[in-house]
This record gives sequence, structure tokens and C-alpha cells, in this order.
Amino acid sequence: MKYAQHRSTMSSKKHTVPWKVIAGIGVGLIVLIIGFMIFSGSDGQEVDRLSKSVEVEDQSGITVEVISKPVEDHALTYEEVELMPVDGSGSHGTARRGQSGDLFTHVIVADLPAIETQYYYYEGWLVRPGIVDFFSTGELFAREDGKWGIIWEVHDDVAPDNLELFTEVVITLEIRDDNHAPSAHHVLEGEF
Repeated sequence: MKYAQHRSTMSSKKHTVPWKVIAGIGVGLIVLIIGFMIFSGSDGQEVDRLSKSVEVEDQSGITVEVISKPVEDHALTYEEVELMPVDGSGSHGTARRGQSGDLFTHVIVADLPAIETQYYYYEGWLVRPGIVDFFSTGELFAREDGKWGIIWEVHDDVAPDNLELFTEVVITLEIRDDNHAPSAHHVLEGEF
């Protein structure tokens, strides 16, 4: 009888000890994995310790968690120039260009006369002074505040090597046709 009790006691101990050990190992592995994810930072998907989390309720009543990460420390350097009217229209505007990391950005905001956009459009140009070298930065869009604007961005790996030499900004009034050359009707000009 004593042998039977001893045997049953041993079998019950066999079942409790391994589960505790397995649970301890499992918890230890989870802690290691979480620690690795937090401190590795290799994939950029995890939230770092400087991030802030805020719960926001949108208009439909759904609450979502918004996580804001601090912006990487890329020094944003930019220049700004006032655009002056050259056609007597009384228009004015500003142009800004700058570099953040490997991204070059050129922004224009201008007060321009209203036009019939079905037939005309305003186009931005960057020009290299002294040489007939220029390129379009695209069609300006009508903003909600009544002004016109454009945002042109390019990564360093596809930008022209001498982009910094294109210092003149020109806004032209274009006719909607198949002619891709700049119009002779310059509205605003400025130089960085």
C-alpha cells in the first residue's frame, strides 16, 4: 500500500512540475521576443518609447487609436522667394524650395486672376539662368482659399544632378493645347 501511494504521489508531481517549467519558458520567450522587437528597430513597424498614443473619436462615433511617432531628425533646409508680377495683372505669390533627407520639394502659392480652366491653365517652371534650360513643375491647382498652388517633389536618385542651378521660378498662362513649350505669357517670376 505504501508503494502504491508513493507511486501515485510521484505521478501527480510529474504533471505539475513540467507545466510550471513549460509556462516559465513560454513567458521567458515572450519577454525575449517583445524585448527584441522593441530594441531592434529593424523594420520600423514597432512603436518606440518616444511615441505617443491618443484615442480619437471621429464623426461616425468610432474610436480609433492614433499613434504619433516623432519625426526623424532630418534637417529641413529651405529657401523662399517672393514672386513678382511681370504682366501687369497685379498678381503675387511665394515660392519655396527645400531639401529634407533625400527629398527635394518645391512649393508655390500665388494670387492669380481667375481663368476659364476649360481653356487655360497656369504652369510652373524652374529655369536655369543664362542658359536655355528649363523644365515644368506642373499645372497649378485652384485652392479652396482662392489662391493657386503647386507642390513638386523629387527624390535625389531621380533628380537632375544640377537641380540647385535652376534658381528662377516662372508662372505662365497656358492654352490647353498639345503644345508642351512654355507660353510667352509670363505672369509671375522670381529667383532664389
